[in-house]
Amino acid sequence: MEHCDNAPIAYAWLPERVRLVACDFFYGRELEKPRRPKGACDNPRGTVYHAKRRVAMQAGCRQWKCRPCGKRKAAKVAERFSRLEPDFLMTVSLPRSAWATCENTRELQMGCRSLLRYMRRHRLIEAYGWVREAGAPRAQCVCAPTLQGCICGANGSQLHRHVLLRMPPRNGFQRGRWLPYAKLQAAAKRCGLGTLDFRRVHRGIGAPRYVTKYLGKSLGEALGRARRYALSVSIPETKEAGWAWDPRRVALVAVDRLGAHCVDWDAFYWEAAASP
Repeated sequence: MEHCDNAPIAYAWLPERVRLVACDFFYGRELEKPRRPKGACDNPRGTVYHAKRRVAMQAGCRQWKCRPCGKRKAAKVAERFSRLEPDFLMTVSLPRSAWATCENTRELQMGCRSLLRYMRRHRLIEAYGWVREAGAPRAQCVCAPTLQGCICGANGSQLHRHVLLRMPPRNGFQRGRWLPYAKLQAAAKRCGLGTLDFRRVHRGIGAPRYVTKYLGKSLGEALGRARRYALSVSIPETKEAGWAWDPRRVALVAVDRLGAHCVDWDAFYWEAAASP
C-alpha cells in the first residue's frame, strides 16, 4: 500500500465504493490536525462542492446566532437590498425607552405596519425593506433586566427599525426628492410611534452599507422567532450555478464525487488544482 505524506488520508480504490481511511496511529505517530481557517463555522453541516471546477469546502450552519455564518448572510441580504434601489432611510422607534422584548417588538411591528400602509395608500412609497436593530447596552444603566425599557435615563439597548424606502415617480418632482415630513410625523404619532428620522440614501453604495451595519450589531445573538429583516417585493438571492450540497465531510465528497485519490481526512477545503 502506497503511503502519501499528507496524512491522515482517504484512499480510493476505484471502482469500489468502499473507502479505506488510514489513521496515523497505524504508522506509529500522531500528526497535528489542520487548523480551522479563520472565519470558519464552528458547527459545519456537510459539504458544498462544484463538480466542474472540482472544488469542495465545508458548509456552514447558516444561522444568525453563528457569527461567521451571520456575516455571510448579512452580506447576501445587503446585496438584495442594493437591488431595491432605495431613496430614503427612515428610522422608526417607540415613543419611550424600549428594549428588544417580545412585547415591544410586537408593538413596534404593529405601528410600522400601520405607518407603511398609510404611506402606500397615499402613494408615497413604491417598495420598502426594513432591518431590525437593538442598540448597544450602556454601562451607566442600572435598571433590572426584567423591565421593558430603561427608567434610569441611560437609554441603552433601544429597539429600532430602519426602513429603506423606494419612492415612485411623481409629476413635477424628481424621484426621491420629496416627502411630506410633517404629515408623516403626525401619522407616526397616530400609529403609536416616536419621532421619525429620515436620511437620504445614495443609490448603489448606501443601502448595503446600512444593512450590513445594522444586521452586524446582533450577530451571535439568538433573538427568538422575530424577523431580522423583510422586503415588500420579491428580490431573490443571487446564486452561482453548479454548486451542490452533500451531508458528508469534505474528504469523502472529494474522493467519491470529484475523483480525488489523496485527501486529508480533516480537510476543510479541497481543490483539484492545489492537490498534490
